[in-house]
Amino acid sequence: MDGHIIYSNPRKNQRKEQLFLEVILSNCKNPILIKESYRIPQAIIDNRLLNIRQLEKRISVDRQLTNGNKSHLLNELSALPDLIKIAISQGSITADMAIKVNGQIKLLEFHERQHRTLSIKKLRIKKCFVFSPCDTPIEVPRSIQRFLRDIWRVQSLENFSIVWWD
Repeated sequence: MDGHIIYSNPRKNQRKEQLFLEVILSNCKNPILIKESYRIPQAIIDNRLLNIRQLEKRISVDRQLTNGNKSHLLNELSALPDLIKIAISQGSITADMAIKVNGQIKLLEFHERQHRTLSIKKLRIKKCFVFSPCDTPIEVPRSIQRFLRDIWRVQSLENFSIVWWD
């Protein structure tokens, strides 16, 4: 692989993500590493809304989720408006890694167990939000924000993949 520009800046405590980045870099000839997040274009953030009612329908018939997770998700989603924005600025939603080759961008989100479990055990001091179509903030649990962001990325971003470590 030659001519790759890689945007990635894992934190020091994200060892598995750092290992993944090292593997990507080792498979590129003369990669350029930019230690920052790739900025998702503002037009995508502004114009790609997530349809919550449609998502609720899909969750209600899903056979992969446990009944507890399904109930938790449906309860939290029922309090949200029909359409939401996941973010209102470029700095507030990113992908863990972007690889740019020949003008094409491949976006990657690195997932570990906590993404799969919808964990709400960790105390968060920082409040988490999604937004109404008019940019009004709506507070949600971190697990719900994480879930909705992942769904939005899959639906809204071209050339997007989730990399599962475990």
